[in-house]
Amino acid sequence: MIFITGFMGTGKTTVSKLLAEKLGLNLVDTDNYVEEKTRRKIPAIFSNDGEDFFRDLETRALSEVIDDGYDIVSCGGGIVLREENRKMMQEAGKIFCLTATPETIYNRVCTSTNRPLLNGNMSVESIRTRLHSRRKQYDACNPIKIRTDSLTPEQVVDEICRQM
Repeated sequence: MIFITGFMGTGKTTVSKLLAEKLGLNLVDTDNYVEEKTRRKIPAIFSNDGEDFFRDLETRALSEVIDDGYDIVSCGGGIVLREENRKMMQEAGKIFCLTATPETIYNRVCTSTNRPLLNGNMSVESIRTRLHSRRKQYDACNPIKIRTDSLTPEQVVDEICRQM
């Protein structure tokens, strides 16, 4: 099982889709999985029920997709925040963490309205602060890191394949 992690805007969704196509493997996106199971959009879950509730749904989704045996799991950006999630991923497969500078991330997400943690606080500094606060959790996964700033999605996929 391959887990693609990283902060929002690092390319997880695009890279995961291309990787699944290239390798002929099945893919699941944990954010999409949560939305399908709850029949609600993530921003609505955040605003109505809060981040902790969403994180509970996310943990349950991760456990279910691991049990269902998907080959590639595109993870929500905050999935690494919980130790139990990090442990599940480490036990189930190989973890890749896509990284980018705060400036690159900002340029990729600045027009998005589907980023509940940045809505109302969309700035390079806000991204830098949040990235810094999550660095230890990303590192605790012991992932293979791939910096995506100057790579095309296809080049990132090639690097993942090389690292496997």
